[in-house]
Amino acid sequence: MVAHLIIRNYAPLKLRHLAENPLVSCFYWAEHHSTLALDCTARWLPQPALAGAWDEIAAVTAPSGFDPATIWPDGPGSDDFTVIELTPHHIVVRPAGAPMLEWRAD
Repeated sequence: MVAHLIIRNYAPLKLRHLAENPLVSCFYWAEHHSTLALDCTARWLPQPALAGAWDEIAAVTAPSGFDPATIWPDGPGSDDFTVIELTPHHIVVRPAGAPMLEWRAD
């Protein structure tokens, strides 16, 4: 399981940070108080993999997805289109009013 995070205009500092420590945590909070926490390993996708990531991102339907061409009209070859691939190793979901769900990679 992987997720893609689109980054615009990545800086050399961001590149160095991930090269030195690729472990990241992401958190999502919904208005109805459900939460999602992800502990992941991150890596910048190399240029040849950007077209595939673009297609995956564009295939997600609304309301979760969006058409990346609205931001990058030149497509995945745009100078400022970059993607971080997130591979989770720990996921915690806390649905509002329901028991917590937890997953760990083997």
